[in-house]
Amino acid sequence: MGSGDTNSSESSIYLTVDEWEYRAVLVQEGKAVEYFVERKGNFSTVGNIYLGRVKNVHQGLSSAFVNIGLEKNTFLTSERLVFDSENRDELLEKKKIENNDEIIVQVVRAPKDKKGARVSTSISLPGRYLVLFPEANFLTVSRKLSEQDKERLYDLLATLKPKNFGLIVRTQAVYADQQLIEKELNFLIETWHSIKALARRKRAPQLLHKESDLPIRVGRDLLSAEMREYLIDEPISYQQLVSYLTKWAPALVRKVKLYQGKQPLFEYKGVEKDLEKLRNRIVWLRSGGCLVIDRTEALTAIDVNSAKNIAGKDLEETAFLTNLEAAQEIPRQIRLRDIGGIIVIDFIDMDDDVKKSQVEEVLRKNLDKDRSSVTVFSMSPIGLVEMTRKSISGHMLEYFEQICPECEGKRFVLPDDTLSIIFLRSLKKLLNEEKSESFLLKVSPRLKKLMENNYFNDFYALITKTGKSVKLVSDDLLKENEFNVVFSGSRKEIENFL
Repeated sequence: MGSGDTNSSESSIYLTVDEWEYRAVLVQEGKAVEYFVERKGNFSTVGNIYLGRVKNVHQGLSSAFVNIGLEKNTFLTSERLVFDSENRDELLEKKKIENNDEIIVQVVRAPKDKKGARVSTSISLPGRYLVLFPEANFLTVSRKLSEQDKERLYDLLATLKPKNFGLIVRTQAVYADQQLIEKELNFLIETWHSIKALARRKRAPQLLHKESDLPIRVGRDLLSAEMREYLIDEPISYQQLVSYLTKWAPALVRKVKLYQGKQPLFEYKGVEKDLEKLRNRIVWLRSGGCLVIDRTEALTAIDVNSAKNIAGKDLEETAFLTNLEAAQEIPRQIRLRDIGGIIVIDFIDMDDDVKKSQVEEVLRKNLDKDRSSVTVFSMSPIGLVEMTRKSISGHMLEYFEQICPECEGKRFVLPDDTLSIIFLRSLKKLLNEEKSESFLLKVSPRLKKLMENNYFNDFYALITKTGKSVKLVSDDLLKENEFNVVFSGSRKEIENFL
């Protein structure tokens, strides 16, 4: 899987920046298919390279904890998978490490719940055309390319690749000339030498190399000549991306545009409602059927229901039509929510084996558009499809869900930061659109507490900037992410109302 083409003329990227977050969305054929979030002020660590100090080696678990300067020690497994040109799945034995050793590691997964980040000693440095792996020895070309392009690029890089470096040739390399590819290869190698030199001069824990910010990462990894546009609503991010592309892909600079409209970018492009639905476990299909997406510690279960769908002439036909629609929507939801790990899809039971095969074929065809690594197993006799997928961001599920601290882990709730930012963004829209100078809002007790404590500065800054006043009162009957405008008017009218 993973050979799909995200670079059609029907594809666009939109990136919006506000006081709290960078948010980007990849849209294909009018639908959001990938979503990226990076919180301002939150030091993003995935992809960063550190000089760490080994704190605790567990021989029995073949792992160690490493201090890289974060709040919690990171987790390192003692095995690493290294690709080789002869045997790409060869597992090499890692050099033995001991307590207090200084080692270079890269964060591969962000901290989760109460667990620290996961790190690896297998370092990768991504560019637009190449991904460099220091202290490895392999050369592989993107599977998305034609055999002719694969052969051409393999031969080219075989002559350029130095020893003791592994290389993945990315899809975008097909559009670059030899001079630009060679320039990026040399740049990545020089970057690694600089990282090593800095590690020799510093003491652990120490940040050695920071991954690019979200606007550049999205442009580097997704933008292509076939795309319609990359629209950004913030001048600084726009200029940063233009500077990057001027150096590495000058022909694409014209694709990047600064959005200056009055309406929020995501609303203007019609994707905000799609993104709001990511918090819902139920996804409604056009036919009236629905998907129910439930996450557990072990796996994600997706149940297909006919619900209100009565399109078929009989139960079998209704099940078939609902399953077909679900087979198209499920891959989009998986990409959009960036669901990783084990996924089990429970399609509606069908007796006809031909129809089962058709549903499975549609599912595989749509999963093939995914950039991530996906493995799908055949449908079982009772309509179950098991699959595995590697999360791209490594944190999207945690952005929308955390284990409820008050119900012993029986359900998931919105994390404090996510809940607060969703409310502040909605409040900002209300204050900007309504002419009243004062508002009385009912909110959930949890939200009121967050605004009075964790996010008081943001709340106060927002109402000060707009020159309006907002009073919050709690209502136990409201859901945690809901609020109601009880009264709006002048400050005197609010006082009289109270």
